[in-house]
Amino acid sequence: MFPAVLMSMMMKPARLKTEMTFTAEDPWNHNQRTEFALDRYLMAMKGVQLKPNARAFNGSYFYGIRSEIDGVDRMLPESLGYLWRNGKLPAEALPRLLKEMQPTLRKTDFRLQFLTKFHTFLLYFVAVAGGLSLILIAAGIVIGGAGLDATLVIGIIYALLFGLVYLVLLRPRARRKKQMTWALARA
Repeated sequence: MFPAVLMSMMMKPARLKTEMTFTAEDPWNHNQRTEFALDRYLMAMKGVQLKPNARAFNGSYFYGIRSEIDGVDRMLPESLGYLWRNGKLPAEALPRLLKEMQPTLRKTDFRLQFLTKFHTFLLYFVAVAGGLSLILIAAGIVIGGAGLDATLVIGIIYALLFGLVYLVLLRPRARRKKQMTWALARA
């Protein structure tokens, strides 16, 4: 089993602190008006208690809402958390939007993987490094007579690396952008 998969199975969101409270209709409890807590979470090993001032490795946190009526923690997908954090979505709209989104949500929508500057930098780095390596290999073939086999192997490795970047970064980014557009139109 891959270590990352094993780690993700051993971790769960741990509540750090309540960012704010707000009043809104609770769509899970017959639209009764109630108080919600908007909480900040961090992934931690199961059973570990975190301090309220714990910091995320890359500065990104998970967010969730909790209704006073039932006390259930409902995690926000990264797209809704991002919109709220950047002031583009009022907290009062989060319960309704989350309820409407729930049937279409996937586990990957809750992973903090794309909307950070680090991942954007990584994407550009892979593209530039791969492009430069292909140029250098082509120059080596023309000038030094390096074998076609080396070029083919490097080309295949670059294609696999770009495919991985597409699956891990580009597809989730497109999905989150689509979710954000939808949420902004419905807010």
